[in-house]
Amino acid sequence: MTELNMRIYASHVSGAEAVSELNERLNDYGFSINLENVESGEQCVSINFDTQTFKAKTSRRAGQKPKCLGRKYELDELKKKIARLGAEEVANAIGVSRSTLYRRMKEAENVNSNDVYF
Repeated sequence: MTELNMRIYASHVSGAEAVSELNERLNDYGFSINLENVESGEQCVSINFDTQTFKAKTSRRAGQKPKCLGRKYELDELKKKIARLGAEEVANAIGVSRSTLYRRMKEAENVNSNDVYF
């Protein structure tokens, strides 16, 4: 989860009800707004923002929905099959496109996993 945190300091921040209402309205979009007391005795508006939640709520969600075939393959085995048979044939046998095969393999490598899910 990617999260951005922001604090706004003010000598007199008032309106805890307004902060609470704003928090309720923006919570579904990944925002968390709180009124906090800091060491200096001032009040601080703390804004936490989850970029993934915001993106999911505001994106068009265009394009083909991802296939979830519920199958797991070993990354090493897929690489061996591709070397032996070719990527197009391996992808056809799994039931996905060649680009999806490589994309899922890359996703597994990025998280240091040997499991590739289709």
